[in-house]
Amino acid sequence: MVKKSMRSFKLPTTTKIIMTFLLFNCSVIEIYSMWIMWEFQNLDALYSLITAVITESISFAVYAAKSYNETKQSELICLEREKMNTAMTAGDAAKTAAESNEEAKG
Repeated sequence: MVKKSMRSFKLPTTTKIIMTFLLFNCSVIEIYSMWIMWEFQNLDALYSLITAVITESISFAVYAAKSYNETKQSELICLEREKMNTAMTAGDAAKTAAESNEEAKG
């Protein structure tokens, strides 16, 4: 029998895996570029450093925007579902009250 905690494990989405790879890859490039500039006292590696930082920043901004929109959409769906459940519950309560009033009169 599989434990409940093992069944609730969710694999990360492809977007999160790609984002993690990009952040890791850009960080390695940044560290290597800084080390090369320090060792050789040459600023030619600055081009790759600047490119890595820009790529990292843009990819994070895109991921954050995508995540925000997905979260906003799922919250709107949950809100609509909650409104429908509340309306149905209120409608059932009103219907039950009306039926009991009719029974009391009749």
